[in-house]
Amino acid sequence: KWGVGSYPVAIKDGALEVTSKPGQNVYLGLKETVELKKKTAVEFDITVNGDTATDFEAGIMLKSGATTVVNVAARKGRLLAQYDNVPNVTIENGKTYKIMIVTDPATKTIDIYVDGVKAATGKKFLNSATSWDSAQLMIKGNTGSADLTAIFDNFKIAPYKEPVVEE
Repeated sequence: KWGVGSYPVAIKDGALEVTSKPGQNVYLGLKETVELKKKTAVEFDITVNGDTATDFEAGIMLKSGATTVVNVAARKGRLLAQYDNVPNVTIENGKTYKIMIVTDPATKTIDIYVDGVKAATGKKFLNSATSWDSAQLMIKGNTGSADLTAIFDNFKIAPYKEPVVEE
């Protein structure tokens, strides 16, 4: 259940397609979330279509009330975690990436997986919150002259389960 207001949002092949006009920021809040106090996995697929040279940013914010706790987004062909570049991850136009963010309120950190591979570990929460209570998809910073689009799919929030290692 996404609150979309009057934004240009479409459902295509079961995925949420959001378009940002030049100068427009789009925020879509997930409604009816519950406060999560244990290690939690937030998973989604993202495809960015647009000018990766602009400040266009598409991703997710996890919030505690009005305060952003976690920010993970594609920007200028890179993946950002807590506003810092994630090393060795390039985001290409038109390619779909599976993102998993594991939040750990005990350590106030996140780990990020891209296409099943750990890309960042131990990134600190953006503030002193010990949990988050809502998710917000975002597209912002379209400083170019053309529409930019992000497609979000397979969104899931669930308790995180450590992978089983076979010996």
